[in-house]
Amino acid sequence: MSSSLLSSKINIPHSKTPIVERTTLHRSLQNSALKKVTILRAPAGYGKTTTLSHWLQQVQGKMAWISIEPGDNDPIRYWSYILHAVAKACQTNIVEVLAPLLHSQDPAALEFFVHSFIEEIYTLEDSLHIVIDDYHFIHDAFIHRLMTQLIERLPEQAHVYLTTRTTLPLPVAKWRVKQWVHEINTE
Repeated sequence: MSSSLLSSKINIPHSKTPIVERTTLHRSLQNSALKKVTILRAPAGYGKTTTLSHWLQQVQGKMAWISIEPGDNDPIRYWSYILHAVAKACQTNIVEVLAPLLHSQDPAALEFFVHSFIEEIYTLEDSLHIVIDDYHFIHDAFIHRLMTQLIERLPEQAHVYLTTRTTLPLPVAKWRVKQWVHEINTE
């Protein structure tokens, strides 16, 4: 991994304290498997991260986890973490193949990166779960646009989970109509 990236941000967090079983939430997460994206929205301290990390321990397939921080609003940094998390989860050389596309500030190169990244996901045989924890820290419109492209073009064996404290600036209404999104919130 690049020396400027923190490996702790792409590790699935594990709780050291006993976890309250949330069978209703786990059942809801299980039902989201046929969708492209699951959005968990709740205020801080509601257990989004803990619930999702605990549930993913019981799921078949590869798990890529990215914990977002405010400094990840840079498109190159953001996509570098996504790339490294997926490479780690799938134990593939995808970083060597696609990382050179991340060295350009040209938006067209980043769009080509996302399209190439999607094509690499299509080649995976196992299911892939990509978790982006604390997505509410992302405010960059270009990242949102590329995330929309990623989610809308995902193959059937891939699923994205977004945890957030706020409403996301993504085309969620369109995804609802197409039945691509499963939403879990405090209601």
